[in-house]
Amino acid sequence: MDEMEAEKIIIDWGDQCLKPRVGLVRDRREYPYWTKFERFLKNNQIPFEYYTVHNSNWVAAAEKFDVILWATEEATNYNVEESRRKVYILEQLLGKTCFPSFDTLMWNEDKITQYELLKIYKLPIIDTFISHDLNEIRNLTSEFSYPLVTKLSTGAGSVAVELIKNGKQARTIIKDIFSVDGRKTYWPYFRQKDYVYFQKFQPNEGYDLRIIVIGNNVLGYYRDVPGGEYRASGMNTVRFGAIPEAAARLAREVARAFNEVVVAVDMLKSPLDGKFYIIELGAMPTIDLPGDLIVNGVKGVYFFDAFDRFIFKPGIYWTQEFMLREFFQRKWISNSVGK
Repeated sequence: MDEMEAEKIIIDWGDQCLKPRVGLVRDRREYPYWTKFERFLKNNQIPFEYYTVHNSNWVAAAEKFDVILWATEEATNYNVEESRRKVYILEQLLGKTCFPSFDTLMWNEDKITQYELLKIYKLPIIDTFISHDLNEIRNLTSEFSYPLVTKLSTGAGSVAVELIKNGKQARTIIKDIFSVDGRKTYWPYFRQKDYVYFQKFQPNEGYDLRIIVIGNNVLGYYRDVPGGEYRASGMNTVRFGAIPEAAARLAREVARAFNEVVVAVDMLKSPLDGKFYIIELGAMPTIDLPGDLIVNGVKGVYFFDAFDRFIFKPGIYWTQEFMLREFFQRKWISNSVGK
């Protein structure tokens, strides 16, 4: 099979479920999702039209659709703001079923919300101090254990991730953040203002893991930390191999707690206790080629079977098609049966 000729993923609609009218947004990603969504829709004979969500008439244009597929774009504050606002209106006021949903968009590309939710669900997240109160931050600065990692709430690929080595550096960063103009960031049009996100520097075994959970399917890969670095994401150090079952089960636990169609869980293994700790989450990970899992040179996917066994299945797949199958099964078919 040619590398680009991924296997078709076909959904069983049954006899009583009508197919929805789908509005497909052509996202502006470097590696677009919509081309894989389009392939899935055509292979499953689901009626669709392209939906111009960025236009001024986006509300009127949505009237003809039951479902909106809009892969959110790169982690920039203006993309995040637009997608949250419009999907809220599409779902709550216009009655559309959206993927991703507004609930997903509330934590996707928002490290602060992710941390708060993971703590509430009692999942193993790396210790992080988040505060919007300058007096509290000043009082605690001398008590922090250094080094710390500071991050923006929005950002991917290690953008705006810095290592704080001591209290003096922390105080300088805090002063900038709480200044009138805020602190300069990677983006010239955006500043960090009136909050800190200080994450404990967690020792690791020289890599982090990205595990993508879609229902009972699991894919993923390693990202090695270059020598002298403290970051793996965005360093172009992807390595494929067998995924530890414990890590896959932890990622599935996250997906279940969040009740999500898909979650990409970034985690690392501590050399101190051998446990996996979550760094952050994503809903729309970058996918440039079919096959987000390779075990012993063979592409495929892990899945949990009916007996909860963790099994590898060879095959070449587009991860986005697993997402849509899970989405339609959970959000359309299961909601339509019996109506």
